[in-house]
Amino acid sequence: MIALILSWICIGWLSLVLGVAVLRGLRSLIGRAEDESLSIAPDYILLFGFAISTFLVSLTSLVYRINWEVNVLFLLFGIFLHFRHRNSIEDILLELQKGWQHAHLWLKLSFGMVILVALSATIIEVAETDTWFYHAQSMQWIKEFGVVPGLGNVHGRFAFNSNYFVISSFYAFWFSPDQVLFPLGSFFFILLSFRLLVNLEEARAAGDHRWLVVYGLLMLLFSYQSILLLSSTSTDLISCILIIYIFLLFFDTYQQKERDYEELILWSMVALSVTFKLSSLIIVVMLLPTLPRVFKTRRFIPLAGIAILIGLPFIARNIILSGYILYPFPDIDVLTVDWKIPIEEVKFEKDLVEGWAKQPYGSSGMEKFEDILSILEYSFTDWIKVWWPAQSLKWKFFMLLSLLHIPLIFFSWIRKEYRYTVVFAALALNLLFWFDQAPQPRFAYGFLFFGAALILGYLGSPIIRWIRPKKSIFIVLLLALPALFVIREEIVFTNADLSVVFLPKYETEIKTQEFAAHNFTLNIPSEEPPASIYWCYNSPLPCTPLPKENLEMRGDTYKHGFRIRNNTKTISRTE
Repeated sequence: MIALILSWICIGWLSLVLGVAVLRGLRSLIGRAEDESLSIAPDYILLFGFAISTFLVSLTSLVYRINWEVNVLFLLFGIFLHFRHRNSIEDILLELQKGWQHAHLWLKLSFGMVILVALSATIIEVAETDTWFYHAQSMQWIKEFGVVPGLGNVHGRFAFNSNYFVISSFYAFWFSPDQVLFPLGSFFFILLSFRLLVNLEEARAAGDHRWLVVYGLLMLLFSYQSILLLSSTSTDLISCILIIYIFLLFFDTYQQKERDYEELILWSMVALSVTFKLSSLIIVVMLLPTLPRVFKTRRFIPLAGIAILIGLPFIARNIILSGYILYPFPDIDVLTVDWKIPIEEVKFEKDLVEGWAKQPYGSSGMEKFEDILSILEYSFTDWIKVWWPAQSLKWKFFMLLSLLHIPLIFFSWIRKEYRYTVVFAALALNLLFWFDQAPQPRFAYGFLFFGAALILGYLGSPIIRWIRPKKSIFIVLLLALPALFVIREEIVFTNADLSVVFLPKYETEIKTQEFAAHNFTLNIPSEEPPASIYWCYNSPLPCTPLPKENLEMRGDTYKHGFRIRNNTKTISRTE
């Protein structure tokens, strides 16, 4: 737990310092006075700094491995920037101190409960299977080598490039094969929870019943879904957090006359969200309402330039890992490099993702990957007949409730609440995109949760007026947060001893066996637990659950990359 706390401090400090330094450096570019202070919420500054640090680390990963040397370099860079901008940073810290002093007891206790829940991640077994399947192994490659050409040929999932893997590699610690710390998920869980709690108290004090409902429901829904993911490298969790933050920032921004910094942060967060998870692409719609003012103030080029800059290392990593600009989208095939993943494998991977997302009962009952694709052969009518009944009551409620976005677009327009019109339109558009491409809740947590909370707040606020909530409303959260450990029965606690106070401890060692590729040897997970045939987790490099006979190295070492010889055969683990 001590290691986790120190990691949180490091993440927060470095992100805040980078955010302050870059925002102050960009003042003249966005039309702000040179001596003007940064009158922005500290967590928004921190998120902007996190976007900048992700860009810098991703850029570094193109040429060098993200190991302790890079950590030390960024530490020294952060110390230099802190000293240079110490007055601005001290002002922010003083603002936070005053905020804490003015917070009432129930709010402070709620803060403490959030931290206790996040600390529990140290002794919760990693429950997100993609961390075991390929996230952790992808991060090992990032820590051991600069980006490896054709790494997706070793395992198609290694080409599922996410900048979240890169920045997670920067902050993750492999103390041993059984002691691994992934602190980013729990840190941003705390950050968003604090934001929602503060907003909840402000809405309560101001008598804003609509947003009181929104913030309260978001806190409960977000916490319920996050609890299993805190110790993992889940892109679903960070995507959910960023999507909710983008919607919150959008509403905050359009309550202010001067919003140059906020618009800059909004554009940066949208770009960051897309580089973390492509399924969040529809969030780009939230930038459209900013365009008239951005063009009027001649800031389109600076804002678009920063957003594109954040995305460039992501595109470069895609190309190097797979030979495609965006993987796994075979239609965008304009490059000719010898490490390119064969087109038929890219199509298979794309269909596999879509087929898995459309499975009525998930893929746990499938004997082999190819069986997942059978669902794509169904007509829409036949598919919906088997898919809808298999959905849980909880997700049926969310999906049916989401249909109200469509009439609320017009209702809010008639009432001249144009901010709500834009958000309801974005949520409705994402619902259509999600349902057509990947109707699994995990691909749209942020949209589904914010949409449900906004609808219930928009329509249900008159009911809350009769209740007139007091400060004691936070007692509900104090009881609900620890109760999540009981409600979410999937949580598995590790056999922890006193050493967990200092370091995380998981029993996750996976046995492997050797497989001879063309000119080197692969590791493949055994069928003994906990491997479950397909999991590599922290196994020695290179590990893949789907080895290929004609896979070969492009040079003498792994850093030179991998390519496929002609007539490659993929070995099915079920043969």
